[in-house]
Amino acid sequence: VKTTRMSGTNCVFYRLSQEPTRRAQAAKIIGVEPDSIFAPKLRGRDLLHHELCEYWINKVEAALPGCKIIREWDIPNDSVCTNQLQVKKENLEFLPDFVVLLPGDKAGAIVSVAFEIERTRKSDRRITRKLHKYAARTHLDGMIYVCDSDRLSETVCSLYNEKVKERALRIGKYAENFFLFSDATEFADEPLTRIF
Repeated sequence: VKTTRMSGTNCVFYRLSQEPTRRAQAAKIIGVEPDSIFAPKLRGRDLLHHELCEYWINKVEAALPGCKIIREWDIPNDSVCTNQLQVKKENLEFLPDFVVLLPGDKAGAIVSVAFEIERTRKSDRRITRKLHKYAARTHLDGMIYVCDSDRLSETVCSLYNEKVKERALRIGKYAENFFLFSDATEFADEPLTRIF
């Protein structure tokens, strides 16, 4: 078990070693396959973001037991997800933090919703390009942005309304409902009720 202390906070993160031999030993002790406890290498500053993604995944899985959730690093290996996002292994510029896949109401149909957890402000250009990709150049059915502050959500919403919504012809009929926000970046009792 590795520990990482977050500077400036009281947070301590505990992770299973990802060195192959140690991961195999840990898997044997736990009684699972080594691949099932694989975790990507995360830098210290990414741990809070990763924790928040896992928190949201846990809440979504509890609310939608039949869903399949694909994390960012697993997207290139999932053919359904790469089709929904219209990405190829050589073109992985914008990937959401995770994608929720649900069976549609017709046989073989898929409903896909991407989640972005934003804790820090990105440039307007980058945000606009990402929003345009999700709205116009994917098969996603929806997008949920979880923002760290009202100011950040207002910026992202303004960029969507001013520069993306009217130009994204693919989602024209449901552009008002394609893109949702949540302010539940702090651990809330019912974060799924705080989507607007």
